Amino acid sequence: MYQNQQNFGGQGFYQPNQQPFRPQAFTPFPQQMAQPMLSGRIVSSREEAQAIPMDYAAGAMYMPDLPHGVIYAKVVNTATGEAPLMAFRLAQEEPKKEAPGYATIAYVEGLRDEIARIREEMQGAYAGRRTKGGNAE
Repeated sequence: MYQNQQNFGGQGFYQPNQQPFRPQAFTPFPQQMAQPMLSGRIVSSREEAQAIPMDYAAGAMYMPDLPHGVIYAKVVNTATGEAPLMAFRLAQEEPKKEAPGYATIAYVEGLRDEIARIREEMQGAYAGRRTKGGNAE
């Protein structure tokens, strides 16, 4: 592999045999995406979900409670090392309330005209009863 070369007054140095460079085809390794770890089991009550020991390597633990329609989850709190139990329930959709009936512009204008007509009638009826002092006779 190395050849001994004598140069410069008998001082030897090694020089490797140089072979021509042949590029090899690059074959990439298949990329495997890390799958998130989901662990859990079906439970029948909150007490059972609370009693299940936490697998700290899994990261999160999900426990559906099918009879009660609740999903419990335990996630490790890295600050305290605790795994509190969280409960998720599907919210029932509230029935839509009817919008209050607002008056149309035409209805409001009709009321305004009626009030103006009544006001004119009242002013006409009381105009004859007034005296100089403003007291009715």
